Amino acid sequence: MRDPEEEQYAHHHRTRLPGRGMNSPLQEEYQEDRDVYSQQSEDAFEGKEEIASHMQLYAILGIGKEATGEEIKKAYKSLVATLHPDKMHHQEDEEVRQAAKEHFIRIQEAYDILSNPETRDVYDVYGLEGVRSGLELSVFDGSSMTEEKKRRWEFYQSQRKKMVEEAMSSQQKGVYIFKTDASSLFTPYAPATIVSRVPQVTHVYISSGMDIPIGSSEDSGLSHSDQDSLHLGGMVTVRDGIGGGSFVAGYHRFYSNGAQGAIEGSVGLQTLLGFQASIPMYSDQDSTIFTSGGCSWSPDSGVAFDVGTTCQLGPQTSGEFTWTIFPQELSSMAISIKHKIDSTLFVAKAEVGAITGLTIRLIHQLTNSLSGRLSLKAGTQGVECEVGGNRRLSQTSSTGMSVITGLQGVLLRLRFQKGGHNFEFPFILSTILDPWIIVCAHVVPPLAVTLFSQFLMSPIYKRYRSKRAHQEEVMRIKHMEADKKEAITAQNIIKPVAIRKMEKAMKEDSLVILKALYGDSSLVSEMQVEVMDSVLRSGAFEIQDTLSVIDVTVPVQYMCDSGRVIFHSGYPKANLFGFYDPVPTVPKMLFVLFKNQGQNMKACLEDREGGILPTKGVPLEIDS
Repeated sequence: MRDPEEEQYAHHHRTRLPGRGMNSPLQEEYQEDRDVYSQQSEDAFEGKEEIASHMQLYAILGIGKEATGEEIKKAYKSLVATLHPDKMHHQEDEEVRQAAKEHFIRIQEAYDILSNPETRDVYDVYGLEGVRSGLELSVFDGSSMTEEKKRRWEFYQSQRKKMVEEAMSSQQKGVYIFKTDASSLFTPYAPATIVSRVPQVTHVYISSGMDIPIGSSEDSGLSHSDQDSLHLGGMVTVRDGIGGGSFVAGYHRFYSNGAQGAIEGSVGLQTLLGFQASIPMYSDQDSTIFTSGGCSWSPDSGVAFDVGTTCQLGPQTSGEFTWTIFPQELSSMAISIKHKIDSTLFVAKAEVGAITGLTIRLIHQLTNSLSGRLSLKAGTQGVECEVGGNRRLSQTSSTGMSVITGLQGVLLRLRFQKGGHNFEFPFILSTILDPWIIVCAHVVPPLAVTLFSQFLMSPIYKRYRSKRAHQEEVMRIKHMEADKKEAITAQNIIKPVAIRKMEKAMKEDSLVILKALYGDSSLVSEMQVEVMDSVLRSGAFEIQDTLSVIDVTVPVQYMCDSGRVIFHSGYPKANLFGFYDPVPTVPKMLFVLFKNQGQNMKACLEDREGGILPTKGVPLEIDS
């Protein structure tokens, strides 16, 4: 029976070397299986958390995004007065002095960027990466509005990240196909001999390579080289005991604006020298267009030339056109379109030339880790139908199974993907359209996989997940302990200043922080009454280390200036000096018990909520 992918692979490798928009058919299928999952599923699978990257420097200085130049300078001077290395000469603890030095370096960088109107504007639009790359607000033509530029920059960054990840996702990549003829096991008319009943491996195809980073340019701007790499690899193919191989070497260059180029050559069974390039032609929030081209030469086929265009027509729609111009016997055109509706990805591809046919595929997301596939192909090589599914095992690995039924028989495909390596195991079950074999092929393998997964793999996987969860929890605790240690050190540094501010406030009968707690919102809410009763009656309240709440009385008192404490919106309070996140991924709250002009008051603020004390406070019924 004909392998459904053999001719496409042969056509692919006679004219092309690996490059953008020129992936092998198997790699395209794995990308489609990944594309079908929603962004919510990706975030759930990866465990992503929101990060306010454009507010980080404001949080370091403890100011809001609308802060004036004078407010920035005032916040900087206040922090420097405490954290400057020259102020630490009295501190005997070397660890405390080193921590103060590190905090001072962050404060200095934040001030240098935010105190300069030009670099501050760049930071507000492009973030810290844009400032360090030397970008300017005039990078993109078009609207002069900051928000519009920021929107276009974020879209550009997401596209750039996606393209770089696709190109450099794995330093080692490969395609491995092992085709087996198992039709003798299911052919009722074959002689019942031991030899004839043994499946035979008839075709092996292996293509593997490694990308070795060799440095990047330090030039700034959107045209500099982000990453250069040397590609080394090889290809081996064996059919019925006859075959050979090729050695492949090349040089790839990836640019920060999404463009890339590659020069590669191979010697051996396939002798080829080629060049490929991909250039972004247009990009905005709704669409992006890439044009690619390749030229190669081989002693057997002569010069080969192909061009292509990839268009992102919208958030859910993309299209691609490729045209192989030379050589004449391999000349062909292909146009494909992908469109996603909710949890279903629709793919249509039409080809004319060396390979002529129409392919329609539907991939539907069933769960966060499971998808189903239905494919119909019709062309000069026949008509076939493929039914199967794919399961994601992790963020970088998946497995799949499908049954292909065509005029030339029945084929079972098993697939596995790990990182950049794609494995396929096609099994020829029959060379004729036998109804019984067709039914069994669609029922027995899924049933066997279900039973195997349920009774063997599921217990093993549960133990693996339990062990992995334990390891992640250990790492999370280590990171949290490090953050806690840093916060405690920061509080020890500013504690003398906080005490002086408190003593001054008590003399002036102004804002005095009695107790401030930060952490799990539900737990903080439950503790309010107990905290107020304990502090107002005995003047003390101790927090257990095991609780997901921390005492931030010292840093809040330190933030007091002229009888006020200002909390700015837009970033988590865990970023404030002397704070840390005691319970990631859980909603948090800040509770402050304070006295102002003889009145006991309390205030509660959500994690990203802004507010001013004492204005935000609510008077208590019981005063001391």
